Order: sequence, then C-alpha cells, then structure tokens
Amino acid sequence: MDILSEKIYCRKCKGKRNMSVINTYEEYADEESHEHWICKYHITKCLGCDSISFVEDFQGDETSEWNGDEIVWGRLYTVYPPEPILETMEGPFKITPQEFRNVPKNLSNLYDQIIESYSFKHAILCTAGLRTLLEGICSHLDIKGGHLYDKNGVKLPDNKDIIREHTSLGGRIFGLFENGLILLPQALVLQGVIKFGNNAIHNIQSPGYSKLFEIIEIINRVLYDIYELKHHDFIKDK
Repeated sequence: MDILSEKIYCRKCKGKRNMSVINTYEEYADEESHEHWICKYHITKCLGCDSISFVEDFQGDETSEWNGDEIVWGRLYTVYPPEPILETMEGPFKITPQEFRNVPKNLSNLYDQIIESYSFKHAILCTAGLRTLLEGICSHLDIKGGHLYDKNGVKLPDNKDIIREHTSLGGRIFGLFENGLILLPQALVLQGVIKFGNNAIHNIQSPGYSKLFEIIEIINRVLYDIYELKHHDFIKDK
C-alpha cells in the first residue's frame, strides 16, 4: 500500500491525516519545453476515516532546490475538497463573524456569505458582496439619496456646479449620514468600498487581503451602529 509522504487534510476528520493511494494518473513536462516537472493526480483514502479525497502531487523547478551536491526535489500537495481557510487561517487577517441580533434576516444572511467568501479567499465575491450589502442597508432603511460631501462636511456640487441630492449608491450612503445613522468619516470610507465593489463587478478585480480585512471591520461597525447600538442595555426606555 502506497502512502503519501505528507499528511493531508481530511475534510471529514477536520485535520491532517495519512492518506493511502488508491489510483494515480501522471502528467509530465513536454521534452521540447525545457521545463522539468511531473504532476501526479491521486485518488486517496484517509487512514483515519476511510473517506475519499483527490490529491494533486506536483514536483518541478518551483519545488526544487540545490543543497550543494545535488538537486533536491520537493513536493507540493493540493487536496480536493480543499482545506477550509476559516479553519486554518492564522495571524492578523483572521476574521470571526460577528453576531447581530437585530440586523434583518436577508442582510444577516448576506453578511454570513461575505465572511465565508473572505475566509475561503474568494476576494472578488467578497468585495462584490460588500457593495451589495451597502445597497441592501440603504434599501431596508428607505434611503433613496443624499448630497455629496467632502471630508470637512461641505456639500459638493455636481459637474454642472449644482448642489443637489444624488440617487446613486454613493449619494444614498451620504443619505445615511444625513439621517444620523452613520458618521461622516464612515460615509467617506464607504465611498471607497463602493469603488472597490464596482471594480470587482465590472473589472473582475479586488483589493488586497489586508484591505478587505479593514473594510469588513468597518462594515461590522456600521452594522452595529445602525442596528444594534439602539438596543444596548445602557439605553433605558423612558
């Protein structure tokens, strides 16, 4: 029985386990390409629970190094189904989903999907979802528009030099500010979130992972301020 040289993540065991190889298909670099690699596709069985996984086993120039005497060929294993990022992510960019008791159900479900997308590094889906969440908040609160502002709180004219309300999502976000639901700095930052969301939807691009982390932290604060703070125990009904 062949066993992979490294323990591989098992989705059922929720940890890394030894895997036996049931069957293997191999591919090699084209001799004319001057590249050196071999990729093996294994059907494997977990020796802990007998569940089946698919493992890609890659060896090539990218995984090799010279030890002074000879080339040492390393291996890069990739397992499918993949190891969930939420269970393995460590360090400053790990996010724990917040529990919001008073956020509407449809917005709460969308929020959960955004955090899941972030955790699995589906950055474009996450970014587009954040923009959709902002639109959903405005729709739920019946905010249809607002003036545009600079960082000093001065209303900005449009391209015809007219100060007016805007029904775009950017205007609606400032409408949240005008209705006392968020602060001006929050409204200004959320304008950037809209731009990131538009870029994700139209150009299939997303901000970096650290930037997404910051955006989600801001969204958490906005959701709390709008939906949760007014229900705080320190606020007593008169």
